[in-house]
Amino acid sequence: MHEERIEGIVLRSQDYKERHRIITLFSPQGIISLIVKGISRKNARLLALTTPFSHGEYVCRQGRSELWSFLDGTLLNDHLTLRENLKSLQAAGTLANAILASQMAGKPAPALFVLYKSYHKQASSFEDPIALLISFYLKLLKHEGLLSVSPHCSSCGENTARFLFHGESFCPTHAPLNAMVFSDSEWKDLLLLDDAQHFSSLRTLSPPPSFLQKIHTLFLSRLNH
Repeated sequence: MHEERIEGIVLRSQDYKERHRIITLFSPQGIISLIVKGISRKNARLLALTTPFSHGEYVCRQGRSELWSFLDGTLLNDHLTLRENLKSLQAAGTLANAILASQMAGKPAPALFVLYKSYHKQASSFEDPIALLISFYLKLLKHEGLLSVSPHCSSCGENTARFLFHGESFCPTHAPLNAMVFSDSEWKDLLLLDDAQHFSSLRTLSPPPSFLQKIHTLFLSRLNH
C-alpha cells in the first residue's frame, strides 16, 4: 500500500473508539476519510489536525477500504478566527456542508478544491457572509454543470430572463411550469453574484437572508434532480 501526502481541509470529525478520530477531508483528490489514532489532550498537533475547518498536509496510506490510515501531518492553518464569532463559524459549516452534499468520495476535484479553499479562507472576514455563501452555491452548481444563469431567456434568446428551470434561464413567456421565479431585484443580484470574480465585489452586496434560503433551495433541487 503506497503512501501519499495530501493537502486537505477537515469538513467533519468524529470520535471513534478510545483515542481515535475519523476525519473527512476535502482535497484535490476529492473527499477522503482518514482514521487518526492516538488522540489525546496532550497531543495538541493531532487535535489541531483533526479539528473541523483546519487546513493541513496529511501523510496517509490507503487500505483496502475507503478509509485511509493517517501516518503524519503538518498544520497549515487552524483557522481559529472562524471560531471568534457565530456567523463565521456557521458560514464555514455551510460551505463544508455544500461540499459534502455535492461531492462523491474519491472523485478528484482539483479546481473545486482551490475554489473552496479561497471561500473557506474568506469566511471569517465577512461581517455578514450571505453574499459569500450565495456566490459559493452558484459557483459550485456551475462547476458541476447544473446551472447556467443568463440575462436573456435560453428559449428565445431575446427577452429578459427572470425564471430558472433545470438550471437554465427563462423569460416569463417561455418559463416552464414549476420554474423558480425571481423578482427584478433578485434577478439583478443573482446576475451580479453569479458573475462576481473578486471577493471585494461581494462585499458591496447585501442580499437578505430570504434570498440565501431561496438559493439554498435551488442548490438542493439541482443536486437531487
